[in-house]
Amino acid sequence: MCLILFAWKQHPIYPLIIAANRDEYFNRPTDPL
Repeated sequence: MCLILFAWKQHPIYPLIIAANRDEYFNRPTDPL
């Protein structure tokens, strides 16, 4: 399951905060950010 969190206009310095995770198929290859 993957989760994504969006926080819009909830912080005085950062207008948009995005957090996400991927907790399935840890052995699947991924690309670095």
